[in-house]
Amino acid sequence: MTNSTGDGGGRRPFDQTNGVSIVGPSGTGTGPGTGPSTEPDAEPDAEPDAEPDAEPDAGYRDEHGAPGGPDLPDAAHPGGKPGRRRPPLWLLIVIGLVVVGAIVAVVLALANRSEPQAEVLNPETVTLAVPTPTVEPVARDGGSAFLQSLPATVRAYALAGFVEYEPLLIAGALEGYQLAYTDGVQNLVLYAGQWRDAASAETAFDGVLAAQAQPAADAAAAPAAETTDAATATATATAEPVPEPEQGTVEVDGQQVGRYLFVQRADGTESIWWTNTTVLLQIDGLAKDLRDVYAAFPL
Repeated sequence: MTNSTGDGGGRRPFDQTNGVSIVGPSGTGTGPGTGPSTEPDAEPDAEPDAEPDAEPDAGYRDEHGAPGGPDLPDAAHPGGKPGRRRPPLWLLIVIGLVVVGAIVAVVLALANRSEPQAEVLNPETVTLAVPTPTVEPVARDGGSAFLQSLPATVRAYALAGFVEYEPLLIAGALEGYQLAYTDGVQNLVLYAGQWRDAASAETAFDGVLAAQAQPAADAAAAPAAETTDAATATATATAEPVPEPEQGTVEVDGQQVGRYLFVQRADGTESIWWTNTTVLLQIDGLAKDLRDVYAAFPL
């Protein structure tokens, strides 16, 4: 056994081992007799690649247990490759704000889609074309000014013929005519009388009112007739009631020039009487066309 308390010429235990010095954590020998190290020369510590203000990862430790930055060699990777870096805090904040903004945008888009705004449409006025006749009216050679003033066409109807109408002359008219109009399928009949003055025409119109009121009064007073025909009884019960006669005033340029009377019948026909100063006119035809013809009539 070697004495550990000999003079200076003796060896101390663990000073050298086969000429190899013991290197401490700092890379230097541990004793005065330290010789050259067989370990390769250590490279100087490289500056970390992290941002200047970035702090080293507190959770990272090198092979000696000392803290190191994210760019220090990782002992777990052969060849000394650097470990994964943690993104800086400001970048994480920016990413979070972008994600929140995208979520808000999607929510707003879905909300707008679920509650669409009603589009306000501007009203459009559609004017239908006035129908015109498909047949030619008959010619009127000669005749009085009153006969010539009666129209040759009214909407889709054209004059098909005319004759003098004696019942109007008997009632006191100076002139009276019966005129037929057709659209090629349906027919209208016009009765036109010219009186001496407006008062005479109004008197004739009062006679029309009395004549139309009497059948209505008789129908209201007559008892209901008994019927044994079930089909007839059903048809009568389900038929729409006939409207009451309609009366009103005739105006031209805001001035009253006469009166009118509409009478509709159960068979779908109608008669219209009206006065215009000294003229009394009557049209018989289908109820669906008669009012339009009356509105378009020039007298």
